[in-house]
Amino acid sequence: MLYSPLFIAFKLIRAQSSSSTLSFIARLCFCSIVISTAALALIAAIMQGFHHATVTTLKGISPDLVIKPSQNYLNADKIAHIITQDFSSSIITTMPCNFYHVLLQHPDQARDFSHVALLAAVDPTKVQQIMPFVFAQKCTGHNHVTQSLDETSIIIGKILAEDLNVQCGNDVSILYPEDAGYDNDKLTFATSSARIAGIFHSGVAEWDSRGAFISHAYAHNLFNDEQLTQQLCLKLLPNARVSDVQQLLHKRLHLPVLSWYDMNPALVSALHLEKYAMLSILLLIMLIAGVTIAALLCMQLTYHTRTIAVLSTYGMSFGAIKALFIMYGMLVTLIATLLGLSVATLLSYLIDHYHLITLPDVYYVTHVPAHMSWEIFFMVIILSLSISCFAAWYPARKIRHLPLARILADV
Repeated sequence: MLYSPLFIAFKLIRAQSSSSTLSFIARLCFCSIVISTAALALIAAIMQGFHHATVTTLKGISPDLVIKPSQNYLNADKIAHIITQDFSSSIITTMPCNFYHVLLQHPDQARDFSHVALLAAVDPTKVQQIMPFVFAQKCTGHNHVTQSLDETSIIIGKILAEDLNVQCGNDVSILYPEDAGYDNDKLTFATSSARIAGIFHSGVAEWDSRGAFISHAYAHNLFNDEQLTQQLCLKLLPNARVSDVQQLLHKRLHLPVLSWYDMNPALVSALHLEKYAMLSILLLIMLIAGVTIAALLCMQLTYHTRTIAVLSTYGMSFGAIKALFIMYGMLVTLIATLLGLSVATLLSYLIDHYHLITLPDVYYVTHVPAHMSWEIFFMVIILSLSISCFAAWYPARKIRHLPLARILADV
């Protein structure tokens, strides 16, 4: 029966103080498991926090899905009609989007041609829903700066605004190519003055230093492409699976359909690789803790040989005695693991809530994030108990080969 080995295992844990050497090794083993578990859980929480923050940022600057043309442009009205009829249960809304490369200038610096911007023409009423940027500044009198876009206004990134030395409400000059002035020898630019309706902060340096938004009406006036759509951005319902909707759309429309993951594959793959590399290193730390468990069990077997002989004399089987010492090792590991997880949970909360570690601008977040989850909690417990079970089983299997008769004769 299991209750008897389990009861004796608890007694062995409580009797550690009977031997100073054994007690020291047990405490050393216990502390090593606590430190290893806390390190494993904390690093896993930080890596998951980085992954969660990066994915949130990427989703903030990218639509859930983007439909691109096979040739030059899309028939946005026809595609939107098909989506309304066949995909209303998974897609909330659609938004045509065009992109242009322009030069932006401060009105007083007409000879400064160093600020090349990627200008996105969007629907002001939908862009906040499809691409939910975090805005650093808002113009007075506007709840959502995107809804104030008109035929003479623009929204630019925070870094770009700092480089141009402009603020919300100032004017900025847009230089765009003139088709009439284009030949084989030179390229001429037309100039349009726009009022800055807002400054966004996405957390991605490429967007914050080069991105800008205008309305479709303004873009049509500048580029004369009212009937042309370069891509269609889609917003999905929260419970919709992006991959499933992506496949169905591609099969229905026979057009390239890209997700936010497809548009940022290198970054997401790097995050996964970094997480797996860190977990592999920390797994080695857990293996070291498993070695201390094995060493502790060897000491226990050496110290408690008389106890093993007496238990065998009273009829306890070798399997039950082996289970007793395995349970002893797993109980020590379980208590130490729970303590280590508690320490890691507390540290991750302090790091994330109080922003204890700041990061340079090259990262997508301003501070080190930490996201402790139940998945990490149970993963660490299962991993620790699995390693400790094997580490305890290996020395416990030698119980059968102990000279019990000689031990009893020496009592």
